[in-house]
Amino acid sequence: MTWLDYIAILIIAGVLAGLLVGLVGWRHTHDATRAEWMPALLFAFTVIVLALWAASLWIVPATATAAIYFSAWISLVVIGALIALIIAAVTLPHRRPKTAAKVAEQGNARGGKVDDDTAAFAFGISFWILVLTFLALIVAGYVYV
Repeated sequence: MTWLDYIAILIIAGVLAGLLVGLVGWRHTHDATRAEWMPALLFAFTVIVLALWAASLWIVPATATAAIYFSAWISLVVIGALIALIIAAVTLPHRRPKTAAKVAEQGNARGGKVDDDTAAFAFGISFWILVLTFLALIVAGYVYV
């Protein structure tokens, strides 16, 4: 990988994270308000950068000319877009119930209510597992490829 690849990864991840948070309005927790966009942007940027970095190590262009003419970066754009779509698909949409009665009725499938601390803890654990997985893929890419 050259320094241009790292710059391309940062640019692609920045654009995709910006589109995901700014244009789509995605937030990484179900109770985030519109004003809390920075944590969502940092989360999306971090995950997309690590995914693209790992992908750039494991997906090699077929020829040397492909790397010169930017066709190697097209696969990074496609992979980054897929990661952004997966992030948007697996998180809960930002919807708030309108009345207190609906708040009491809402809950998980078992009828209990999930509190914010439990949701934040589960989200934090899954984020760090994802980051460690991507870092392991990056280290393995440098060692074995």
